[in-house]
Amino acid sequence: MKKKRKTTARTEADRVHPPEWWEERERVQRMLAERIAYHEARIAARERGENPDAATA
Repeated sequence: MKKKRKTTARTEADRVHPPEWWEERERVQRMLAERIAYHEARIAARERGENPDAATA
């Protein structure tokens, strides 16, 4: 039988991310949302038969 690894007791404060982490996460989420919107606009333009490059200008 394997020995169980002893874990250190974590407090609630250890699990909470610092404000800098949340700011970076929000920045990345905004960037990803912009990229998704960009590609969705290109796909929609292509489906309408338009030039996809003109839709994003």
